Amino acid sequence: MRAFLASLSLLAAPVLAQPPVVPFEVPAEPGIRVETVAEGLEHPWALAFLPDGRMLVTERPGQLRFVAKDGRLSAPIAGVPAVAAVGQGGLLDLALAPDFARSGVLYLTHSVGTDRANMTALTRARLAGSRLVEVTELLRNPVAKTGGAHFGSRLLFLPDGTLLMSVGDGGNPNVKLDGRNIRDQAQNPRAWFGKVLRLTADGRPAPGNPGRGWDAHVWTMGHRNIQGLARDPRTGTIFATEHGAQGGDELNRLAAGQNHGWPLVTYSLEYSGKPISAER
Repeated sequence: MRAFLASLSLLAAPVLAQPPVVPFEVPAEPGIRVETVAEGLEHPWALAFLPDGRMLVTERPGQLRFVAKDGRLSAPIAGVPAVAAVGQGGLLDLALAPDFARSGVLYLTHSVGTDRANMTALTRARLAGSRLVEVTELLRNPVAKTGGAHFGSRLLFLPDGTLLMSVGDGGNPNVKLDGRNIRDQAQNPRAWFGKVLRLTADGRPAPGNPGRGWDAHVWTMGHRNIQGLARDPRTGTIFATEHGAQGGDELNRLAAGQNHGWPLVTYSLEYSGKPISAER
């Protein structure tokens, strides 16, 4: 567990000051078994199981591959959209449409742009054999940031067919929006930084989003960098894991209209050891 928590802190660290990678070690506890499923992937970021039992796996530098049941890797799938492989950015999450078995439609999140101006984007495509076709970018954060930190980018389909998409706070205090820096944008309901968006299958704002002065796409706010989303099939509760700075990782229950506090309410510390401050 200590090694696991250490690995989480590494993922949350600023991209320009990455600490050395700590190997993951599983404690020798009864009932825990480690099995290697596949080898040779380059920074795998997300996976989805296909109806035939194979996996689709994204690699952050920009490749998408099949992983067979016996662990064999395919060649890179053709047609993947170009990505900005900047720091923590690149080809990120993957979600199969609810009707994937019939339609072959899937959704990808990825970063676009350059190291000086980049955004989190959502693309829809159809898997046809070993290539993507009908590749369409549905949306991207309308405000660019610099640097390679905090793209968020986790996807989750809900039973009503809408799609949740996390967008990180960007981790960059130098970008201005509405006269405030990006560190504050998680608390700006009109910005996408530090938010969970709720979308239709076409990437439009989903009906029933909070509104009341919030951007029409925004479902929850006050996040740093959500990279885990899951729904309890029994209760319908939606859980999010959020990377904090030092000592500030969170597990939250999400519901429409909630503000989860970042950066005003947090257990995080700056990497210098000082308290987090919204002022820069």
